[in-house]
Amino acid sequence: RKTMDTEQECYICFDDEDVLTMACGHVLHEECAQGQLGTLGKAGDKFNTTPAACGYCRQWLSHKDLDHLVEPTKTVFNDLCQKLIAADVVPGLKEAHTSTTEFPINFLDDYVFFKCHSCSAAYYGGGKDCGAGMAVAGKKENRICPTCVSKSTGVAITPCAQHGIGWGAFKCNFCCTVANWFHGGINYCEKCNQKSSSAEPPTVQDCTCKVPHPANGEKNVFIGCVLCNPGFLGKTKGQ
Repeated sequence: RKTMDTEQECYICFDDEDVLTMACGHVLHEECAQGQLGTLGKAGDKFNTTPAACGYCRQWLSHKDLDHLVEPTKTVFNDLCQKLIAADVVPGLKEAHTSTTEFPINFLDDYVFFKCHSCSAAYYGGGKDCGAGMAVAGKKENRICPTCVSKSTGVAITPCAQHGIGWGAFKCNFCCTVANWFHGGINYCEKCNQKSSSAEPPTVQDCTCKVPHPANGEKNVFIGCVLCNPGFLGKTKGQ
């Protein structure tokens, strides 16, 4: 075991022996930290940074013995943040953050991303204001990124030259909401996916978003990059 870094207690087990001191100053046992980091989202889950955060101050967990577990998530997260900043679609956001390499762990809290069940790539699943990611039930294998949906359906997609594919999205086949579920050859948003397994399946709705797109009811419409088409980006809290 490693030597004690500090007299503070591990915030998970409340023991003060053989702890590691994080960059934020709080402490954890290596085993406790590994257990916490082991809950980082797997394929088909939400892309979730919470397990990579200190339980006291919600800064990134950072220690030389843990960085190899945190960095893969942090690298994807920083890339998504950099593209959101560069797009300059949220008023005041670019001016409020001078760093373009390090971002607070809550920087994307208004948005929901998932890890594709097929390829594990992070993809945009909608804004939290639209209820994205709130489903209590659903098969993880139906969380599929636009690239894999394209391969399955034959619908061609073009990654954004400026922002890549991570902010790209298909539209729900039934309404004006970003899709984050795909099964039976059909794209669903959170609400329509819940209805798909009920006695009253989703019905095609009239357009409510006022953003130009093919009519609701047409299957598998790729709306492109939501940073370039921010009408589909969802509301924000103005971080």
